[in-house]
Amino acid sequence: MTTRSLLNKLKSGQARHVAGDLPGAMAIYGEVLRKDRSLVQAWLLLGICYVQKRQLEEAESHFRQALVLAPGDEVARTQLANVLIQMGRGEESEQLCRELLDTDPFHCEASRLLASALKLQGELEAALHASSGHSARNPNDVVGLIQHAEMLMSAGRFSDALDVLTKARSIDGKNAQVYAHLCSVQSQLKQHDEALASLECLCQLDSSLINVLSTRGNVLLEAGRPDQAMHQFQRLIAQDPQSSLALNGLGRSLLALGYWSEAMDSFRLAANLDMQDRGYDSNFLYCATLNPSLNREQIAAMHLDWGQQIAGVIEPIQHAPGTDSERVLRIGYVSGDFRQHAAMRFFLPLLRHHRRDQFEIFLYSTSRGEDHVTSELRNLSQHWRRCCSMTRDELARKIQDDSIDILVDLSGHTNGNRLRVFAIRPAPLQVSLMGYPQTTGLQTMDYRITDRIRDNGSSANYFSETLVALPNGAACIELPADSPKVSDPPVLSNGFTTLGATHRIEKISSDSLQLWSAIMHLVPSARLLIIRDALANEQIRNRLVRALTDAGIPMDRVTMEWHVGREHLNVYSKIDILLDVFPWGASTTAFEAMWMGVPVPTIRWPEKLTSDAASLLHFSGCDDMIASDAESYVEITSRLAGDINRLASIRRTL
Repeated sequence: MTTRSLLNKLKSGQARHVAGDLPGAMAIYGEVLRKDRSLVQAWLLLGICYVQKRQLEEAESHFRQALVLAPGDEVARTQLANVLIQMGRGEESEQLCRELLDTDPFHCEASRLLASALKLQGELEAALHASSGHSARNPNDVVGLIQHAEMLMSAGRFSDALDVLTKARSIDGKNAQVYAHLCSVQSQLKQHDEALASLECLCQLDSSLINVLSTRGNVLLEAGRPDQAMHQFQRLIAQDPQSSLALNGLGRSLLALGYWSEAMDSFRLAANLDMQDRGYDSNFLYCATLNPSLNREQIAAMHLDWGQQIAGVIEPIQHAPGTDSERVLRIGYVSGDFRQHAAMRFFLPLLRHHRRDQFEIFLYSTSRGEDHVTSELRNLSQHWRRCCSMTRDELARKIQDDSIDILVDLSGHTNGNRLRVFAIRPAPLQVSLMGYPQTTGLQTMDYRITDRIRDNGSSANYFSETLVALPNGAACIELPADSPKVSDPPVLSNGFTTLGATHRIEKISSDSLQLWSAIMHLVPSARLLIIRDALANEQIRNRLVRALTDAGIPMDRVTMEWHVGREHLNVYSKIDILLDVFPWGASTTAFEAMWMGVPVPTIRWPEKLTSDAASLLHFSGCDDMIASDAESYVEITSRLAGDINRLASIRRTL
């Protein structure tokens, strides 16, 4: 029989618990249980302490003991359901939640936990239904609204999540978690000013300055303000020099500003300090690919060295040969860009023309964002897998469980890649396709799809993969059916040739500018038009002006524009010739330009650089626009710039 003194002892433990003295509270709860092991409340309170200490197995044991003593205790059932979710045991938690809801259909916490348990089991639609039902029954439960918003975010329904979070904010305007989620959702929806405002509210509520600085830096980067983002990450590094998150953010900022070597240094440090495999090493390699001070041999060596390091720490799966030669092959595509993204213009036509009688298609999306393109991809695939929250091993297991025969990477070392999954080799055959001009470096990547113009025998040593050259080109593109009408070349109305550049600003290297300068000196009447939304940033503009001036390009012959608009293909009506960039040449921009009748002279030099434009020109019958070196590139482009009749003919026939 429990004595009054023992109950008073338990209350003193609770007082310490509330005051934050966890060790003191646990000592008292333990003392009480040693004297009376039948006291259910003591088992519960000590179990809660173990939850707070993240000792989940101990917590589970204490909650189960409480249920032995009081099988119908709702608190014990609820606490156990919560712990099981934290331990990854969603099915057991779901059963407990349903038992609670059978007894009390309006049990608030049980209905919230049910949604979490369903999500943990990968049943996102069922989880959404559960969280939606909970919010409908409990419209003022802010915790439930936050959970429902999280479910919507997991499903890529960011506009719906914003509505739910706005309601939560109206109920509790001082909830830090609401503002944190608002910032995330608004960033996904490109509402950057609103995201920064939510972040300021969060900053007033949450004293964790480091988290705020990091988030603000990321939002500023997404808003196209890398100079301001850089200062945020520098402040964070001053507080924590070992922060890999801050060093990676600084690297991204420097890269956007065109400081390739400095960005590489920052990414290298971030990768060395990162213990969570967050892809900072891929950012380093991506940046190396853009760096004009490195040649292709050096860049390849960096990628191959990375692949060897990965092989030393990740053991690949060994697959037995298949025995059923008649079955439909399963192909899985992995990408961080299954949304409105340039890469999807190349992938969608491939997906549409897959033979469904021969291949079963799985898409593994590693991106958080979803849009109308995502919906189209879902409809075109037989199986859609949303994998953005999966760990490396979880995704590899999912691919294995799906019995994929051929696994295809569409990202290379670009953002959102999951190359470490390929290092595990969850499929017997693995292929690198589109999206990245260099090798993955992985010894487990069997093939790379290319063509004889992009790569040849002399460049094969730069790849860990075996090169497979398609006979008619390695890429096709789908451009909008409602593309603007091809215009006459502007030289006819302007009286001068307009050389254009629509590339990402970080791809415009000093080597590129030297070639452009040489062309403009040979064609004194030519003008240069640079169009890119990033030029809205004054610091980026000023840095580009300095680089143009250093290259000897007169600024009175240069125009910069940054209000591109939704109908971005219209910009090509202002351009006679698109100038290429080096070492990472034009890809999507080259296809767009030629679609609009704008020629893109380039250099084919597989030993030194990659060129999608050369492949496009060759397979379009325009070999005379492909130079073999820098000197001939300048000659070909300047000659074309001075030939108005040919420019007009190309515009009509290209």
